[in-house]
Amino acid sequence: MLAPPPVQSTDAAPSACSASLTAVTRAPSPNSPARRYGQTDYAKRDPSMPGSYCMRSTKGIVVPPSTGSQQCEGWLARTYSPEVANAERKVLMNFYGWIIDNAMYSQGVRWQVKQLFGNVSDMIISGDKLNGDRYIESLREAVFCLAPSGFGYGVRITYTMLTGCIPVITQDGVRQPLDDVVPYYKFAVTVPQRDIPDLERLLRAVTPEEIRQMRHYQHLHHSYFCWFEGEGKAPLDARAYEGVLESMSRKLYQLTFKS
Repeated sequence: MLAPPPVQSTDAAPSACSASLTAVTRAPSPNSPARRYGQTDYAKRDPSMPGSYCMRSTKGIVVPPSTGSQQCEGWLARTYSPEVANAERKVLMNFYGWIIDNAMYSQGVRWQVKQLFGNVSDMIISGDKLNGDRYIESLREAVFCLAPSGFGYGVRITYTMLTGCIPVITQDGVRQPLDDVVPYYKFAVTVPQRDIPDLERLLRAVTPEEIRQMRHYQHLHHSYFCWFEGEGKAPLDARAYEGVLESMSRKLYQLTFKS
Protein backbone atom coordinates (compact mmCIF):
# COMPACT_ATOMS: atom_id res chain seq x y z
CA MET A 1 0.00 0.00 0.00
CA LEU A 2 1.24 3.47 -0.81
CA ALA A 3 2.63 5.23 2.22
CA PRO A 4 0.95 8.59 2.87
CA PRO A 5 3.06 11.74 2.79
CA PRO A 6 3.21 13.87 5.94
CA VAL A 7 0.08 15.96 6.44
CA GLN A 8 0.78 19.54 5.50
CA SER A 9 -0.69 21.71 8.22
CA THR A 10 -2.37 25.03 7.59
CA ASP A 11 -1.55 26.22 11.10
CA ALA A 12 -0.68 29.86 11.48
CA ALA A 13 -0.28 32.44 14.18
CA PRO A 14 -3.56 33.54 15.79
CA SER A 15 -5.41 35.99 13.58
CA ALA A 16 -8.66 37.90 13.42
CA CYS A 17 -10.39 34.99 11.72
CA SER A 18 -9.54 32.42 14.40
CA ALA A 19 -12.15 31.02 16.75
CA SER A 20 -12.26 28.38 19.47
CA LEU A 21 -13.73 25.88 17.03
CA THR A 22 -14.15 26.65 13.34
CA ALA A 23 -16.12 24.38 11.04
CA VAL A 24 -15.20 24.65 7.36
CA THR A 25 -18.16 23.16 5.56
CA ARG A 26 -18.55 24.18 1.92
CA ALA A 27 -17.20 26.03 -1.08
CA PRO A 28 -17.97 29.76 -1.32
CA SER A 29 -21.03 31.04 -3.16
CA PRO A 30 -20.67 32.02 -6.86
CA ASN A 31 -20.48 35.75 -6.08
CA SER A 32 -18.21 35.55 -3.07
CA PRO A 33 -14.79 37.27 -3.08
CA ALA A 34 -13.16 33.84 -2.91
CA ARG A 35 -14.46 33.05 -6.38
CA ARG A 36 -14.23 36.51 -7.88
CA TYR A 37 -10.55 36.80 -7.10
CA GLY A 38 -9.58 33.15 -7.51
CA GLN A 39 -8.98 32.72 -3.79
CA THR A 40 -10.14 29.28 -2.73
CA ASP A 41 -12.13 28.47 0.38
CA TYR A 42 -9.58 25.98 1.67
CA ALA A 43 -6.89 28.69 1.85
CA LYS A 44 -8.89 31.81 2.60
CA ARG A 45 -6.45 34.34 4.01
CA ASP A 46 -6.87 36.95 6.70
CA PRO A 47 -6.25 40.27 4.87
CA SER A 48 -4.63 41.77 7.96
CA MET A 49 -1.99 39.04 8.13
CA PRO A 50 -0.48 38.17 4.73
CA GLY A 51 0.41 34.52 4.49
CA SER A 52 -1.83 33.37 7.35
CA TYR A 53 -4.73 30.96 7.08
CA CYS A 54 -8.12 31.06 8.73
CA MET A 55 -8.19 27.26 9.00
CA ARG A 56 -6.03 26.14 11.93
CA SER A 57 -5.76 22.38 12.38
CA THR A 58 -5.53 22.68 16.16
CA LYS A 59 -8.98 24.25 16.27
CA GLY A 60 -10.75 23.90 12.95
CA ILE A 61 -12.83 20.96 11.78
CA VAL A 62 -13.42 20.08 8.14
CA VAL A 63 -16.95 18.72 7.97
CA PRO A 64 -18.06 16.15 5.37
CA PRO A 65 -20.45 17.76 2.87
CA SER A 66 -23.99 16.41 2.93
CA THR A 67 -25.48 14.50 0.02
CA GLY A 68 -28.82 13.95 1.75
CA SER A 69 -29.60 10.91 3.86
CA GLN A 70 -31.90 9.31 1.28
CA GLN A 71 -29.28 9.54 -1.46
CA CYS A 72 -26.64 8.23 0.92
CA GLU A 73 -28.73 5.22 1.85
CA GLY A 74 -29.65 4.45 -1.74
CA TRP A 75 -26.11 4.78 -3.08
CA LEU A 76 -24.68 2.52 -0.38
CA ALA A 77 -27.33 -0.15 -0.90
CA ARG A 78 -26.46 -0.27 -4.61
CA THR A 79 -22.69 -0.08 -4.09
CA TYR A 80 -22.59 -3.03 -1.70
CA SER A 81 -25.15 -5.17 -3.48
CA PRO A 82 -23.58 -8.45 -4.72
CA GLU A 83 -23.94 -7.52 -8.40
CA VAL A 84 -21.94 -4.31 -7.94
CA ALA A 85 -19.58 -5.28 -5.12
CA ASN A 86 -18.34 -8.35 -7.02
CA ALA A 87 -18.21 -6.76 -10.47
CA GLU A 88 -14.88 -6.15 -12.20
CA ARG A 89 -13.95 -2.48 -12.45
CA LYS A 90 -12.35 -1.94 -15.85
CA VAL A 91 -11.52 1.77 -15.56
CA LEU A 92 -8.23 2.48 -13.80
CA MET A 93 -9.12 6.05 -12.80
CA ASN A 94 -12.16 8.23 -13.36
CA PHE A 95 -12.83 11.96 -13.33
CA TYR A 96 -15.80 13.86 -14.72
CA GLY A 97 -16.12 17.56 -13.96
CA TRP A 98 -15.17 21.10 -14.85
CA ILE A 99 -11.59 21.42 -16.15
CA ILE A 100 -10.08 24.82 -16.93
CA ASP A 101 -6.55 26.06 -17.58
CA ASN A 102 -6.27 28.14 -14.43
CA ALA A 103 -3.69 27.50 -11.72
CA MET A 104 -5.95 29.09 -9.09
CA TYR A 105 -8.79 26.66 -9.79
CA SER A 106 -8.36 23.19 -8.29
CA GLN A 107 -4.73 24.16 -7.59
CA GLY A 108 -4.19 23.49 -11.30
CA VAL A 109 -4.54 19.74 -10.70
CA ARG A 110 -7.50 18.96 -12.96
CA TRP A 111 -5.88 20.63 -15.97
CA GLN A 112 -2.53 18.97 -15.29
CA VAL A 113 -4.07 15.50 -15.02
CA LYS A 114 -6.08 16.04 -18.21
CA GLN A 115 -2.97 17.08 -20.15
CA LEU A 116 -0.92 14.15 -18.88
CA PHE A 117 -3.42 11.29 -18.94
CA GLY A 118 -6.35 12.40 -21.08
CA ASN A 119 -5.39 9.96 -23.83
CA VAL A 120 -4.72 6.89 -21.65
CA SER A 121 -7.27 4.27 -22.68
CA ASP A 122 -8.35 3.13 -19.21
CA MET A 123 -8.18 6.54 -17.52
CA ILE A 124 -11.28 8.69 -18.05
CA ILE A 125 -10.43 12.37 -17.52
CA SER A 126 -13.35 14.31 -18.92
CA GLY A 127 -14.61 17.87 -18.68
CA ASP A 128 -18.14 16.60 -19.30
CA LYS A 129 -20.54 16.84 -16.41
CA LEU A 130 -22.64 13.75 -15.81
CA ASN A 131 -25.78 14.14 -13.75
CA GLY A 132 -27.47 12.02 -11.14
CA ASP A 133 -27.36 8.25 -11.37
CA ARG A 134 -25.12 8.20 -14.47
CA TYR A 135 -22.37 10.02 -12.60
CA ILE A 136 -22.63 7.72 -9.59
CA GLU A 137 -22.56 4.64 -11.83
CA SER A 138 -19.40 5.98 -13.53
CA LEU A 139 -17.66 5.99 -10.14
CA ARG A 140 -18.66 2.39 -9.53
CA GLU A 141 -17.00 1.42 -12.82
CA ALA A 142 -13.55 2.68 -11.73
CA VAL A 143 -10.95 1.34 -9.33
CA PHE A 144 -9.65 4.81 -8.45
CA CYS A 145 -11.38 8.18 -8.62
CA LEU A 146 -9.60 11.52 -8.70
CA ALA A 147 -10.62 13.69 -5.74
CA PRO A 148 -9.12 17.14 -6.37
CA SER A 149 -10.33 20.40 -4.94
CA GLY A 150 -12.54 22.78 -6.92
CA PHE A 151 -13.24 26.27 -5.72
CA GLY A 152 -13.25 24.80 -2.20
CA TYR A 153 -12.67 21.43 -0.60
CA GLY A 154 -14.99 19.67 -3.01
CA VAL A 155 -17.56 16.94 -2.47
CA ARG A 156 -15.83 14.18 -4.45
CA ILE A 157 -14.29 12.48 -1.43
CA THR A 158 -17.83 11.79 -0.20
CA TYR A 159 -18.91 10.44 -3.57
CA THR A 160 -15.96 8.05 -3.69
CA MET A 161 -16.71 6.77 -0.18
CA LEU A 162 -20.31 6.00 -1.13
CA THR A 163 -19.45 4.20 -4.37
CA GLY A 164 -16.49 2.07 -3.31
CA CYS A 165 -14.11 3.94 -5.60
CA ILE A 166 -10.70 4.45 -3.99
CA PRO A 167 -10.07 8.21 -3.74
CA VAL A 168 -6.92 9.71 -5.22
CA ILE A 169 -6.42 12.85 -3.13
CA THR A 170 -4.42 15.58 -4.84
CA GLN A 171 -4.87 18.58 -2.56
CA ASP A 172 -1.54 19.84 -1.28
CA GLY A 173 -1.77 21.44 2.16
CA VAL A 174 -5.51 20.75 2.51
CA ARG A 175 -7.03 18.97 5.49
CA GLN A 176 -9.64 16.34 4.63
CA PRO A 177 -13.03 15.92 6.34
CA LEU A 178 -12.62 14.50 9.86
CA ASP A 179 -9.01 13.53 9.14
CA ASP A 180 -8.25 13.31 12.87
CA VAL A 181 -10.97 10.64 13.17
CA VAL A 182 -10.93 8.83 9.81
CA PRO A 183 -7.71 6.93 8.84
CA TYR A 184 -7.37 8.04 5.22
CA TYR A 185 -4.02 6.29 4.84
CA LYS A 186 -5.84 2.94 4.99
CA PHE A 187 -8.17 3.51 2.03
CA ALA A 188 -6.97 6.49 -0.01
CA VAL A 189 -4.03 7.24 -2.30
CA THR A 190 -2.57 10.66 -1.49
CA VAL A 191 -0.42 12.12 -4.24
CA PRO A 192 1.47 15.41 -3.81
CA GLN A 193 1.16 17.67 -6.83
CA ARG A 194 4.86 17.32 -7.61
CA ASP A 195 4.28 13.56 -8.16
CA ILE A 196 1.28 13.87 -10.48
CA PRO A 197 3.41 13.16 -13.60
CA ASP A 198 4.06 9.73 -12.04
CA LEU A 199 0.40 9.12 -11.16
CA GLU A 200 -0.32 6.39 -13.70
CA ARG A 201 2.68 4.33 -12.63
CA LEU A 202 1.78 4.73 -8.95
CA LEU A 203 -1.77 3.50 -9.49
CA ARG A 204 -0.77 0.53 -11.64
CA ALA A 205 1.71 -0.51 -8.94
CA VAL A 206 -1.08 -1.01 -6.39
CA THR A 207 -1.68 -4.76 -6.16
CA PRO A 208 -5.12 -6.45 -6.24
CA GLU A 209 -4.67 -7.46 -2.60
CA GLU A 210 -3.89 -3.87 -1.60
CA ILE A 211 -6.98 -2.71 -3.49
CA ARG A 212 -9.08 -5.30 -1.67
CA GLN A 213 -7.76 -4.10 1.70
CA MET A 214 -8.33 -0.43 0.85
CA ARG A 215 -11.91 -1.07 -0.19
CA HIS A 216 -12.42 -3.06 3.02
CA TYR A 217 -11.33 -0.09 5.14
CA GLN A 218 -13.32 2.25 2.94
CA HIS A 219 -16.41 0.19 3.72
CA LEU A 220 -15.63 0.36 7.45
CA HIS A 221 -15.49 4.17 7.41
CA HIS A 222 -17.99 5.30 4.77
CA SER A 223 -20.61 6.03 7.46
CA TYR A 224 -18.59 9.07 8.58
CA PHE A 225 -19.54 10.71 5.27
CA CYS A 226 -23.30 10.24 5.69
CA TRP A 227 -25.56 12.67 7.55
CA PHE A 228 -28.91 11.66 9.02
CA GLU A 229 -31.50 14.30 8.15
CA GLY A 230 -34.58 12.95 9.88
CA GLU A 231 -36.07 12.32 13.29
CA GLY A 232 -35.37 9.56 15.76
CA LYS A 233 -32.28 7.37 15.94
CA ALA A 234 -29.80 7.67 13.08
CA PRO A 235 -28.98 4.47 11.15
CA LEU A 236 -25.53 2.94 11.53
CA ASP A 237 -24.62 4.13 8.02
CA ALA A 238 -24.97 7.80 9.03
CA ARG A 239 -22.30 8.79 11.55
CA ALA A 240 -21.05 12.14 10.25
CA TYR A 241 -22.53 13.94 13.25
CA GLU A 242 -20.87 11.53 15.66
CA GLY A 243 -17.60 12.04 13.81
CA VAL A 244 -17.84 15.81 14.24
CA LEU A 245 -18.50 15.38 17.98
CA GLU A 246 -15.51 13.04 18.28
CA SER A 247 -13.27 15.50 16.46
CA MET A 248 -14.50 18.36 18.64
CA SER A 249 -13.84 16.40 21.83
CA ARG A 250 -10.30 15.60 20.69
CA LYS A 251 -9.54 19.23 19.88
CA LEU A 252 -11.09 20.43 23.12
CA TYR A 253 -8.89 18.00 25.04
CA GLN A 254 -5.80 19.24 23.20
CA LEU A 255 -6.71 22.88 23.77
CA THR A 256 -7.50 22.28 27.45
CA PHE A 257 -4.74 19.97 28.56
CA LYS A 258 -1.99 20.20 25.92
CA SER A 259 -1.77 23.93 25.22
